[in-house]
Amino acid sequence: DVFEDIDITKEYGNYSSSTRQSLEAWSAAELDLSLVESTIEYICHYEAEGAILVFLIGWDEISKLLDKIKGNNFLGSPNRFLVLPLHGSMPTVNQREIFDRPPANMR
Repeated sequence: DVFEDIDITKEYGNYSSSTRQSLEAWSAAELDLSLVESTIEYICHYEAEGAILVFLIGWDEISKLLDKIKGNNFLGSPNRFLVLPLHGSMPTVNQREIFDRPPANMR
């Protein structure tokens, strides 16, 4: 657990008590990828255009979220969205792809 050895009150004392409680309750084992997927979909529907970065703990979570997005009726559209997984274990040529501008009318 990322926060296992951190004193939340000491490290995040300037944050609200509800934020500190959320940090204390956070668990990588209970990461809700459906919530992440829904959040991405919400951003695509209601926020300005642009890239969306999602930071996850490891390749397993990245792969699972990628599968969920590909299976999503809205986000899975290859004509509207360019989904680029990125992880340190990937070849450099694949990692460089994130710096290329997507085609027009794509997020």
